[in-house]
Amino acid sequence: AARMAADVASPDVQVKIVREGDFGMIPAQFASSLALILTELVTNAVEHGFEGREHGSITIFAERDGATLHARITDDGKGIAVDPSGLGSQIVRTLVTNELHGQIEWRSLEGGSSVDLTVIVDGD
Repeated sequence: AARMAADVASPDVQVKIVREGDFGMIPAQFASSLALILTELVTNAVEHGFEGREHGSITIFAERDGATLHARITDDGKGIAVDPSGLGSQIVRTLVTNELHGQIEWRSLEGGSSVDLTVIVDGD
């Protein structure tokens, strides 16, 4: 989590990233796509959700159910469109649905936003 915070750090915003749960072992053929997805979602929160603020918080929660990975990325920013249409969101959607054969749902919450991912990370 600390490394990701450094990777997406902004000179204008101090971001606290909290990691909860466990991703388990991720086979190599899925790890790159998953890393890109998480980095893009966190970067989006920093660049857009915390715009005009000095600090913010992002929580990355993960749990495994066999080959299925459930992940939720929440932030305390200004919220997000229910179906975002930016390039980053399109890339994330494509990676989730095409590369990881999963589903993604964006939600704007009172006091932030949440992105839920369900993907298959089985090497078989």
